[in-house]
Amino acid sequence: MQNRHAPVRIRSPPQNTALAGSVRFSFIEVRISGKTVKTGFVFEKLDVYQRALEFARIVHTSARSSKAPRSWTDQFVRAATSVVLNIAEGAGRIHKAEKRNFYYIAKGSTFECVPLIELGLSLGVLDDTQRNDFRSTCLSIAQMLTKLIQSVEKQA
Repeated sequence: MQNRHAPVRIRSPPQNTALAGSVRFSFIEVRISGKTVKTGFVFEKLDVYQRALEFARIVHTSARSSKAPRSWTDQFVRAATSVVLNIAEGAGRIHKAEKRNFYYIAKGSTFECVPLIELGLSLGVLDDTQRNDFRSTCLSIAQMLTKLIQSVEKQA
């Protein structure tokens, strides 16, 4: 019996592009942890995402290595992680209202970190330098999120 189907030719996509299902998208280059990587995820090129990711890494590392109460450690890690996750999820949304909502949630999680930082200082888990660094980073992330939200609201 003869094969009635024509042979399928698979061509590799051009450099810097990829096929995901039937959707084609371009790669972008971003610096993650000091390395340049090609990615198809738009949120990775956002400065606020990179800043929040680094903040979550530092919080995770310092909270887990300290002798802090587990409840404080878990909540601080969850809040810091929530910031970066909501930025990523918001960037993946198409509708303006959804996008904005996830960025607001990320901003709320940033604000949630502030009392945890203060509590960490009073528990003796954080010193003044760590407190000031964490607060400064949270302020920077909150300001960047405010600008991101404003830019979404201006989109047609």
